[in-house]
Amino acid sequence: KNTAGDILEKVDQEDAIQYIHGYQLIFPKLEAALDGLPEGTHLSLSLTSDDAFGRYESSQVTIVDRHELENIPHLEVGMEIAVLNEDPQFEKRQEKRDHFWTPQEPSDLFNDDSDDEEGEEQEDKDSSLLDEIFIVKEIHELFVVLDSNHPFAGMDVTFEVDILKVEPASFEEIEDIYNDISDGTDLI
Repeated sequence: KNTAGDILEKVDQEDAIQYIHGYQLIFPKLEAALDGLPEGTHLSLSLTSDDAFGRYESSQVTIVDRHELENIPHLEVGMEIAVLNEDPQFEKRQEKRDHFWTPQEPSDLFNDDSDDEEGEEQEDKDSSLLDEIFIVKEIHELFVVLDSNHPFAGMDVTFEVDILKVEPASFEEIEDIYNDISDGTDLI
């Protein structure tokens, strides 16, 4: 919720968020508040924007030539688009963008549904190329305004959390975390 009490996002029980405690996979103050709580516990925790989704940074707003987005059909305000970086020397905030695309599902960002070796190789390539997610803020005839701030950036928020299940992490789950760390993947 925001400070006015409006629900910003609600997750149903069947889509409950799972994480491994102690590896900084969620906001540090939220993880600290959850530490040691048993199943069935309800937690209400308010966090400032600095402790949650960060401050709103105007430097994260980018104006791009409309022609750079021609490959995205039905471009509309509010749409999320991703930037793929095809150059390993790419620097953040550089004006040139190599490839914009629109994920259809959150899992499209990481291609989690691939099981074969070729798919895994493609997954590694695509996730390493992912640079930023942008929200289309304005569409004009010659340019488009994109914003890479989190939609809740700048907001103080309250998390209402119900702990549904607590269980030990498997070796594979912990190994995946360490692989992400060694690959340079940002966990939070």
